[in-house]
Amino acid sequence: MKWLICIVCLLSVQHLSAQKLDSLAAQMGELPPQTSLYLRTNKDIYIAGEDLWFSAWSLDAQKLMLSAQDKILYLQLSHGDSVMWKEMYPITNGLSQGHVYLPDTLTAGDYLLQAYSAHSYFASPVFYAASRIQVVKEPQAIKRRVYQSRSDTLLKPEDTLQLIANHRDTITFRIRPRYNHKKTVYLRMQTRGVLQSIAAVPVQDSATVKVPIAHMPRGIAEVMLFDEQLKPVTGRLVFLHQGRKLQIQFSEVKELYAPKEEVVLKIKTTGYGGKPVQAILNVRVMDQLFADARNVRDIDNYYHVSTQLKQDVYDVAAYSDSAAMEQLLRTSSVASYQWNGNSAKPLLPDSIRGQLAGKGKMPSSVMLFNYNKSITNMTTVGEDGRFYLTPEQLFTGRRFFVKYFSEKEFKVDIEDPFNAISRIKPIYALGTKDIIAAEKPVDPGLLQYGRTLKEFTVQGKGRAFGDKYLGYLDSIARFEGNMDYVGACGMLNCPACNSGKKPVEGVTYSEFISPRRNQVVSHPFRFTADEVRRQPYHYPKYTEEELLKKFKMVMTKGFYTERTFELPEDKALPDNRNTLYWAPAVVTNEQGDVELRFPCSDIRGRFIAIVEGMSDHGELGTTSFQFSVRDRQ
Repeated sequence: MKWLICIVCLLSVQHLSAQKLDSLAAQMGELPPQTSLYLRTNKDIYIAGEDLWFSAWSLDAQKLMLSAQDKILYLQLSHGDSVMWKEMYPITNGLSQGHVYLPDTLTAGDYLLQAYSAHSYFASPVFYAASRIQVVKEPQAIKRRVYQSRSDTLLKPEDTLQLIANHRDTITFRIRPRYNHKKTVYLRMQTRGVLQSIAAVPVQDSATVKVPIAHMPRGIAEVMLFDEQLKPVTGRLVFLHQGRKLQIQFSEVKELYAPKEEVVLKIKTTGYGGKPVQAILNVRVMDQLFADARNVRDIDNYYHVSTQLKQDVYDVAAYSDSAAMEQLLRTSSVASYQWNGNSAKPLLPDSIRGQLAGKGKMPSSVMLFNYNKSITNMTTVGEDGRFYLTPEQLFTGRRFFVKYFSEKEFKVDIEDPFNAISRIKPIYALGTKDIIAAEKPVDPGLLQYGRTLKEFTVQGKGRAFGDKYLGYLDSIARFEGNMDYVGACGMLNCPACNSGKKPVEGVTYSEFISPRRNQVVSHPFRFTADEVRRQPYHYPKYTEEELLKKFKMVMTKGFYTERTFELPEDKALPDNRNTLYWAPAVVTNEQGDVELRFPCSDIRGRFIAIVEGMSDHGELGTTSFQFSVRDRQ
C-alpha cells in the first residue's frame, strides 16, 4: 500500500518514531472486496401498466471504478412491507440493465426499487442502493410539487483541528492542542478505507501543517489527530478535489421541436482540465411532468456523498459547491464516515445453492435445461448432495428446469437469495428533499394523455401450464401407464375387441363394467343397462408440483430476460410516449464524442434530457437540458 509520510521539519528526523507511523498505518487494516451499486430509472413517476426501465452501476467501493466482481443483480420492488417484484439480472463488467413490468393492478403510491449484489449488501443499518418511484392509476393524478423549507440543527465542531485552506494540490490545517508544552502529534488522512498520508507534527501552542493531496482521489476524506501515545484526540471530514468531475456538453440542440420531429443530440465528454475523455453514459429523455422533484440524487453526489456517510443526507444535491460541502462535513462526525470501522459481512451469494436430500447414493450431477431444451448444462453434485448454479448457468432461461437421474427419489431444494434480503430492515438513505403536493388544479399538460386503456384478457379453452415444457410433460404423463383404449366397436375398453385407439379427452363413451367382462371373448355379446356406464372420458390431471415430482425435477429462476427500449418506426401511428429516449449505456469515442437520434412523440409539453456517467479515468458527472415540443406557429 502506497501512502505519504509528511514530516514537519521543526523536529529532528531522529526523534520521529517509525514504529509509531507503522502502527498508525496498520490500524487501517485490509478490507475485503466491496462494491457499491447505483440505480437509475428512466423516469420517476409511472402510470400503472407501464414498463419501468433501469440501469445499475457496480463500482469498486474504494476505487470507484467499474468492477467485475459482481455477476448477479438482485432487484426488488416493494410497497411498504409487500414485495411486488423480485428478479435476478446479469451484471457484465460492472453494468446491468433491464425492465420491470408495473401491472395496472398496482396500488397508487410510493414504491422502492432496491438493488443488491454479493459484494455490496451487508448487515448494515443504512441502505443506499434504492430508488423511489411513484405509481399513479391515471396521468391526471400527478400533481406538481413545491419545495418545503427545512432547517437542520448545526453542531459546532471542535477547534482543535481547523481547516485553513483546501486547494488542488495541498490542504492546510492548524492544530491547537489543549496543552502548552511541546509534543509531537500525528495527523492521518484516509479516503474510503485507503491510507493516504501520515504527518508527524511537533506542536506547542499551535502548528500549521500542509499536506500534499494531488495524488489523492476525489471525495470525502477522514482526518484524524493522534497524541504521542497514538490515542485519537479529534478528527474531522474534508472533501478533496471538488472540481475534479466529468464534464458533459451538448451541441446542436434546440429550444423548440415540433411533434414527431427528430432530435439530434451531440454529446462531448471531457475530463478535469478540458481534455477529451472516453466515457460511459446513461441517457434519459422524458416529459418533465413525470420527474419527481424530491429525487435529487445523481451518480456523482451518490458515490461521493450519499454512500460515504452513515446517514440519510437531506437534499444531497445541495452540496455541489465547496461552501455547502464544508458546512455539511463540519457538522458530521468522523463516526458517521462509512469507512470508519466498517466490518459488516456480506449476506448474498454470487451463485445459487441447490441441495439434494434423500437416502442412498447421491446422483453425481444434475441437468439444467430450458423449456425446449435448446440450452442444456450439467453441474456437479457433491457427496453431501450440494450443488451450485453459477451466473453463467442462470442464462439457461428466465425459468428453467433442474433434473436428477436416479432410480431412487430425492428432494430437490433451490435456495431463494431474496430470503436473506427480507431478514434485514434497514434505513433507506435516498438523499431526497422535502417536497409537498401543490394545491393547484390538474396540470393541463396531463389532459392530452387521456385515460389509460385497461388491460383485457382473452381466455382460451383447455388446460394451461405456466411453462411449455410442463405442458409437454403433462401430455406424456397422461399416456404413461394408461391402458385405456376404444375398440373398433366404439366402446371404451371393449372386452371383445381387446385393443384399439386411445380415447379422446372429453368424448362420451360407453363402457362395459359388468363382473362378466372376463367371460366375453367376441362379438356380439349381450348386456343389460346396468352393466354399461356412459360418460365423458377424462385423462388423469396433474398439478405442476405433481408433474415435476413425477419426472424428478424442479423449476427455478434464472436471469430475467432482457428487453430493449425501442423507438417507434411508423410515424403515421399515434405516439403518446412520455419517455422519448432511454439508453442505459452509451459509450463515447476516444475524442469524447457520440451522436444520438430519437423522434419526439405527439405529446406537447416541456421535456428534460438527463445524462450522467463515468470517464475511463473514474471521473463522475451529470448534466441536463430542457426543450419544448409544440406545434409551430
